[in-house]
Amino acid sequence: FFFQAEDGIRDTSVTGVQTCALPIFALNLVVGLAKLGFGRTKPRLNVDLLHFGGLSYPSGHAANALLTWGLLSYLIFRYTHKEPFEGMRLTWLVVLITTSVCVVSLFRNTHWLTDLIGGLFIGGALLVAVIAVDRFVPSQKQPS
Repeated sequence: FFFQAEDGIRDTSVTGVQTCALPIFALNLVVGLAKLGFGRTKPRLNVDLLHFGGLSYPSGHAANALLTWGLLSYLIFRYTHKEPFEGMRLTWLVVLITTSVCVVSLFRNTHWLTDLIGGLFIGGALLVAVIAVDRFVPSQKQPS
């Protein structure tokens, strides 16, 4: 992915779209394959069975909420040259949205609590990996 700047110079640095697209695709691939592998039934059936054709574990809702909003807040903080403590506001926004998604999933009987915890671990692990790679790979747009 190369972008042509107005002055004709090619920018080979990673952009926000590229930083988000691959991890979200990878997350949905991993969660989808895990759902097929575990086959856990939904709580609506009032029976907790593995390898029974269900698609409950891990929660894609929780994983996507954490990864998507976490990446968005990271990119805003990282590339807009904000003061270090201003990023805490974005962290609380991610916590609020992710917690809301998890609570709604519990109330609607969409997922078991352990489904949500598994999804949070997968989303969190991928978020940490993306941030580590982004900080490791040099970019002309990053402040440090």
